Amino acid sequence: MIRLLGRQTSGNVQKVIFCLEEIRLPYVREDYGRQFGNTSTDEYRKLNPNAKVPTLIDGDLVIWESHTILRYLAEVQYRFNRRFNLASILARLLRAASVTSPRPAQFIRAAEVGR
Repeated sequence: MIRLLGRQTSGNVQKVIFCLEEIRLPYVREDYGRQFGNTSTDEYRKLNPNAKVPTLIDGDLVIWESHTILRYLAEVQYRFNRRFNLASILARLLRAASVTSPRPAQFIRAAEVGR
């Protein structure tokens, strides 16, 4: 199961949560952030050298930076579920990540094949 490390109130974590919910991938979110005092540990810095949230762990793969995580999730979803047009969803995710505060779900829905 995917692990998402980050606080619920972080805008960047929320972007990833919205994407995970929209594509219906099971995940567990764990509280990480400065206020929890766990992003400055050596253990966390091995996962994410920026010592920021979010960090996504999928098996042995560790990804940090919300835009990179969104792109990874789009590509994973495309491999297993062809309801999305990959080129369209990637463009929309990058646009959503850069202009929203954050609300990428509307862009994901618009990328569904046939819309």
